[in-house]
Amino acid sequence: SPTMFHASELRTSPKLPCTKFVAGMCGLIFFVLSAGIIVIRRGQKIPDGTGKNKTLGRRVRGHANFCENAPLAIVLLGLCELNQALPLDVLKVVGACFLAARVLHGWAFWDVQKLSSGLLTGRVVGTVFSQVCIVTLALALLAPLDSLFK
Repeated sequence: SPTMFHASELRTSPKLPCTKFVAGMCGLIFFVLSAGIIVIRRGQKIPDGTGKNKTLGRRVRGHANFCENAPLAIVLLGLCELNQALPLDVLKVVGACFLAARVLHGWAFWDVQKLSSGLLTGRVVGTVFSQVCIVTLALALLAPLDSLFK
């Protein structure tokens, strides 16, 4: 029969410090990205959509991209930490890289002038590092595949 958790076990369950920190920071990044959209919507009186406002359009897209990537990275990080798929110090580095990548990516979408002038460094670096972090975590979880066939 499947093992069920009891209330006493929940108090002693793993705390997942790396995942907890990264998830908390992602919550703050999410808030900042959301606030950047709200400020423009209220100032320009745009209740929905982008009203053909290029800055708002970019910020909405940057926010959406964050929402597409952050949940998967947090889940993968948590599973890696829970299963000790990578040493905690490595997870801390991967988590920090992911956070830095998301800040760079979000910042690139914040300023439409940078985007239109072709200075996409933050966006490109942010995208590449985000994907490297996600793939690293996914591969770490898949590495012990031989145990599935025993």
